[in-house]
Amino acid sequence: MSRPPPRRWLKAIAVVLVRLYELPVHQEGPAIQSFLMKPTAIVFLGLAALTGILHSQQKEPPAAPEPAVELLGKLPDGTPPPPQPPKPGFIAAVEDVLSSDTVREGGRTITVQEIAPIDLPPPPSDEPAAVPLDPATKARFAALRARRPQITSLSLGATVYLTKDGPARSLVRYWLPGDQPPIIFWSSADFSLLAGVGDFFHQDGKTRRLMLMWSPIQLDRNAALLAKRGRTYTPPVIPELPGEKATFLIASGTPSASNLADIQALHDLYNSQFDKLKAAAEGREDARLREEAELKAHPPQPKDIILNHWTVQPATQGGDQ
Repeated sequence: MSRPPPRRWLKAIAVVLVRLYELPVHQEGPAIQSFLMKPTAIVFLGLAALTGILHSQQKEPPAAPEPAVELLGKLPDGTPPPPQPPKPGFIAAVEDVLSSDTVREGGRTITVQEIAPIDLPPPPSDEPAAVPLDPATKARFAALRARRPQITSLSLGATVYLTKDGPARSLVRYWLPGDQPPIIFWSSADFSLLAGVGDFFHQDGKTRRLMLMWSPIQLDRNAALLAKRGRTYTPPVIPELPGEKATFLIASGTPSASNLADIQALHDLYNSQFDKLKAAAEGREDARLREEAELKAHPPQPKDIILNHWTVQPATQGGDQ
């Protein structure tokens, strides 16, 4: 015998309550008392109430999580690296200078001087032949390689088309290994923001290494420059792409399922880490502008150069030089 669903129980309770409410006043009390005195009715009410509570506590199913993408390593953001320690200089003693010649060029003095030979460490001998690994060592190395995550290298070239009033659009070439033709696709992502990305991890279990070369094209500026010369600029035909999240459209080539997964992983990275990528790109641009201003305000001054050289005699048959 099948049990009625919870909604049918609630409907039955509602019908009983309505009937009790519609009874005359002199019959209302006895009817309620008679109904509540029945054990089955009490159990029925308890189960129905519990079912209603559980039903009210049910929540909507959670939305599907965004693809998990994690940047590996530090993202360049224009922060200057720590200064390098100064390199040790070399000054030849006066008695070791055999000859000297000085010229003036480019606002600096260039001195070329021959000095007495300096004893250098002997060149390294030929490396001995590699010793074959024993089976235990090979097994240990194989286990280390198995635990190391697989890294897929992505070689891309992108042309980013920029306009004053419209969003950036990128024409990307995905270079494949061997003699395979590249996969060309349009993207609504600004690939200039991905310039500082190195390695990143995707939820599909792959670690990818991005090698990207990109160049910008200002469509408005190109049109204005050609208009001054009486010519008309013909921009590329850029397809319509959704504006909410970055997506792509294959323009040329036949990508495999693995190629499509790589391209999608790049766009998942762009969409999930957009704020961080944009902030890092703005930091790099600010650092570039500061460096240009610093060089303009304090141009580097030419420094004098001293070039030292000495002659090494060829070895004789007896080994003397």
